[in-house]
Amino acid sequence: MTTPGSPDGARHRPGHGQESSRRGEPPSPAVPFRPPVFLPWALAAGFAALTIWLGQALLTTRKEAESQQTEARLNELALRESRNQMEAERIVLDRRLSDATKQLAGANGLANLRITALLPGSDAPASSLAVAVWDPLRQEGVLALEKLPAPPADQDYQLWLVDSSGQNPAKGGVFAPNADGGGRIVFKSERTLSAVSAFVITRERKGGAAKPEGPSLLRSK
Repeated sequence: MTTPGSPDGARHRPGHGQESSRRGEPPSPAVPFRPPVFLPWALAAGFAALTIWLGQALLTTRKEAESQQTEARLNELALRESRNQMEAERIVLDRRLSDATKQLAGANGLANLRITALLPGSDAPASSLAVAVWDPLRQEGVLALEKLPAPPADQDYQLWLVDSSGQNPAKGGVFAPNADGGGRIVFKSERTLSAVSAFVITRERKGGAAKPEGPSLLRSK
């Protein structure tokens, strides 16, 4: 059933007239987007935090670099000081050897002298050193010491002269270093030796022993 007045028998649709009336009205104005009031403050705070973090990171990096440079300089100074000390010790030892050689030998006796170094073993400080100057004609010598610590109160250092057989070393005397671990000791063999193959310093009971009993501190090669 068609509605009178409807062209071509079109059906009446509810609200059709309302849509037509709305189309004739002007569109509502668009509302512009406004950022939240707190957004600039949040951005500023984030930028400030980032700036602080970068500053702290840069400061930490600079401190680490300065610390590494300082450590490298200290290591260089320590190495230089160690080299200077070793050179000074070498000069002092050379002088003592020179004095010992002059003390032992006359004008014509230098060719007969034997000069040998005694190096530390496991029972002696690594810095300890001794040099023996031996005159086989006189059967005597001079022992120059460097950085040999004082023995305990109930013990002494004792020098031994080992012959080519290696058996029954001859006693060379009991001694003690001075306050700085150095010294120059004149020694004699208890018996005549045709040849000395090694010099040995041991730590023995007070007054010395008849044969080596204590630990070997310094020995020549």
